[in-house]
Amino acid sequence: MDPIRAPVVVAMSDGLRNLCSAACRVRFVAGEREHDRARRDGEGRRSITQRIEQATRPRIKSGTTGQLPAIPSDPVPVPFPWPSFAAACGAVLLAALPGPLALGVAAAVTCLAVTVLALRNTQIVRVDVGLLAWVAAPIGVALATIAATLERVADPTDQSGMVGAAIAAAAIVTRGWLDGRAREPVRRAIHDLQRTLPLEVRVPVSDVPTEEVYEKVPAVKVRAGQEVMALENEVVAIDGVVLRGEALVVLHPSARTAVRRKAGQPVIAGARVLEGAIRLLSTRVGKDRALVRPERFGRGSGQGAARIAKLAEQTTRWGGLAAVAGAVGGLALTGNPGLAGQLTAAAAVLVAVPLLAARRSADGPLVAGAASAAERGIIFHDARTLEDAGRVAVTVLNARGTVTEGALEVIEVQPIGEVELPDLVGWIAGAERAAPTHPIAAAVNRFARSRGFPIHDVRRTALHAGRGVTGATSDGKALVVGNRQLLLDEGVSVAVAESLASRAEERGHTALFASVGGRVAGVVSLQDTVKNGARAAVQRIFDLGVDVVLVSGDHRATVSSLARALDVGNVKSDLVPSERGDEVRSLKASGGLVASVGHADIDQDALNAADVAIQMGAAGVASGEGSIALATEDVRDASAALFIARAARRAATRNVFASVGVGGVLVAAAAFGWLPVAAAAISALALDAFTLPAGQRLLRRVKLRVPARA
Repeated sequence: MDPIRAPVVVAMSDGLRNLCSAACRVRFVAGEREHDRARRDGEGRRSITQRIEQATRPRIKSGTTGQLPAIPSDPVPVPFPWPSFAAACGAVLLAALPGPLALGVAAAVTCLAVTVLALRNTQIVRVDVGLLAWVAAPIGVALATIAATLERVADPTDQSGMVGAAIAAAAIVTRGWLDGRAREPVRRAIHDLQRTLPLEVRVPVSDVPTEEVYEKVPAVKVRAGQEVMALENEVVAIDGVVLRGEALVVLHPSARTAVRRKAGQPVIAGARVLEGAIRLLSTRVGKDRALVRPERFGRGSGQGAARIAKLAEQTTRWGGLAAVAGAVGGLALTGNPGLAGQLTAAAAVLVAVPLLAARRSADGPLVAGAASAAERGIIFHDARTLEDAGRVAVTVLNARGTVTEGALEVIEVQPIGEVELPDLVGWIAGAERAAPTHPIAAAVNRFARSRGFPIHDVRRTALHAGRGVTGATSDGKALVVGNRQLLLDEGVSVAVAESLASRAEERGHTALFASVGGRVAGVVSLQDTVKNGARAAVQRIFDLGVDVVLVSGDHRATVSSLARALDVGNVKSDLVPSERGDEVRSLKASGGLVASVGHADIDQDALNAADVAIQMGAAGVASGEGSIALATEDVRDASAALFIARAARRAATRNVFASVGVGGVLVAAAAFGWLPVAAAAISALALDAFTLPAGQRLLRRVKLRVPARA
């Protein structure tokens, strides 16, 4: 019911419900809905879903046969490898006991067995980070064991070497468990994103609008450009744009309310249709879908890979060779005497080198950041985009539709001269037909209809982007509708209307001038409401240390009033779309990366010119994901994207350089014989404990700082 006339309002967790009466409230709370009653009584108009279901129920064709792709397995907690760890502890006890050489041999055999078990339990490391990163530490333990055995043979009372080798064996077992435990939360986040995606999708086999016949096929067989359907209570399987139909849709996994989607609007895979039915044109399918992409953000190769991930991959690849070289160098550089001492130094180098930590500390935060963002309807195109967004120094906010609602309303119309109000509004509305989808045109048309004013025909209309419209009245008089600059360009003085326009602009309104026959005929004052959360979004960007610039085509007084409400100091006004792109380019020339937030249809120049383009409501549009696409129109999601990107980039960079820097010191100390094997193993274990959970820490931080909004 109309909120203004509703006598009863029920507050629900996802918003208000306006009801017609107390009796209606009782039925609503009991779970009864109007469409249920209509269906039960056989009355009322059938919904889109009902019509489609009735048309297709007896005529569903069998889909393609074959095994469907498996749902990603639910990650299970990584158990601590107690048998291997207990064996390593037993080796420590055997090595520490004084006695015959047989005890030392038993300890050595146990250490080697633990090494084999460690390799067996961490085979996924070989797949993810390469052979050298997988075998470096176990080979180091094996060398330490051989060196300790030689020492024990030479001196039966020397037990320190074997104790150190056993401690190193226990350390590599623990390091392998730490790696699996640290990856588990990130894997679970990826799984939670993908587990709701359907394995089957409805593909229409008829183009007749009234005859929706479909077949069910595996979602992996759908290709971009193919049409699919989503009915009531179904989850959308692909990213796409609505071709036909209308529905209430929950746009992304963390959304709490539904919005209406109709022809021309995008949705992403994982969106749930609550009511209605829609036919979609697929834009991204398979592994290119928004919720599936984050799992490959940690890759260090291929197009779109982050620089820090590439550095980590190169560090792991060449670091393994460097570790081998360091181990060889340890044979020559160490001050430890004899072959046993040289092998011990080489073993310490291999045990200390943090190859796994260097690789994991880069991919963990990147994947975690992308997954956290996707859950909130923030879609990064690739890992390079996420990394660049984390380096942004300036953010350009395109005012209309970004920090404001973009739905203008006519507040006041002031005729000047001999033109009457109905004629003035009729000429303006007629001229605005040249751009029927523009917010100003929509506002003027609504005003004319509400007052019952006739809309006049305007001839020879010409649209001037960012300025206004020119044309001619039915009796041949020149008609100009737009801002000051357009009237001045057309040779019309605006002095007589300046006081009216200035008064409107000081209140934050947009002043629209109209002239007929070369004379100003009136001024229209329009208001655009600031979006809820716009001020909070700007503050979050400020908190990141990023400058904010507000750009608009409105007069400076109007934009300055809006900027004061948002606490923004940098304002660029009176800019046509192409000039906004030039402004972004000039900001880039001053140094630092520039992000631009806006809509592709009205802010394309500014978005194309930016290093990082954040497009509102574009998630699911193939051309709308050049950088970052948002599922919603909420500017707070744009600031959240910058926050998540900066947090992920900083975590990855900090941990990679910590691994490389601290690891380099450990390797150097071990090569010169200054670091015993046990100390090298414990130091590497401590470094892993700090760097490996980087992705897990980022997930917690984003959850605390960017909560899901109702």
